[in-house]
Amino acid sequence: DTEDFEDPVDTFFTETLAPLLIDWEVKKGGKGNEVIHKMIETSNGKLVAVGETTSKTLGGKDGYLLIMETASGTPLVTKNFGGTQDDVFTSVLEDKDGNLVIAGYTRSKGSGGADGWLVHVTDNGDLIEEPHTYGTEGQDEFHFLVQGSWLVAGMKNDRSEGDIWLASLNENTLDENWEKLIGQNSLRDITGLVKTESGLAMTGNALGSERIWFARTDAAGNLLQGIQFYGGPGELLEATDLIQTLDGGFAISGGIKNGGDNKRDMLLLKLSDQGERQWSKTYGGKADDVANSLAQSTNGNFAL
Repeated sequence: DTEDFEDPVDTFFTETLAPLLIDWEVKKGGKGNEVIHKMIETSNGKLVAVGETTSKTLGGKDGYLLIMETASGTPLVTKNFGGTQDDVFTSVLEDKDGNLVIAGYTRSKGSGGADGWLVHVTDNGDLIEEPHTYGTEGQDEFHFLVQGSWLVAGMKNDRSEGDIWLASLNENTLDENWEKLIGQNSLRDITGLVKTESGLAMTGNALGSERIWFARTDAAGNLLQGIQFYGGPGELLEATDLIQTLDGGFAISGGIKNGGDNKRDMLLLKLSDQGERQWSKTYGGKADDVANSLAQSTNGNFAL
């Protein structure tokens, strides 16, 4: 219930929607399918997008790297990475030297199934070293990279030992410093991860039920408190993104289905710094609406 709060999303769009004009747009791809999973702006003024492509591959999907000029959207570099099986990039960050670290998963190399995949390239997309793989004979995937810590998150070994996989990597050798597994047959996926002063905060969707989970860890990946869940009968929730808010708390975007209605509305869920539910708001029309990403402006308003 949010009747006691000013509507932060409506306020944001009321104040800023009119000036939000398109500077440029780029459509880039081949005869197959291209999907972008993550985009960042680098310190030298370039946009870097990573994802997957089925165009001009050796088989299945390839990891896809697209580098563009920020001011104009002019494509500078387009490269595929992969082998004869499915290979996907899911996240990217810029290291201290201005190079790119790309995470994802590969079925073309590694121990079997899919393995966590780390690719280190220059800002022009040239390989700095051979890609690294991490994993077991089961399904292993990296879905997030944490800026400033060389920490990756995803899933390991078909979740047989734990639901969510956290691993800290040595910046020089890319070997594992430590790994932690969170949850046991209770967490379906991880859809949001942020670095905090004390460690990490993360969210995702529960296994076997339409609920959202949230957890915090210290810098070594140890849980600071139990995993918290939100939603349940009559309130079916879905998490898609997580940010830390200006007040030190957190906000989660996603979708919600109420009661027997199969239609989803956009969800904005606000949590305290301890993960306590403070308020939530929903937005939508007669069709299906889901918020896939979330941002907060400097004046405290939200954009979904």
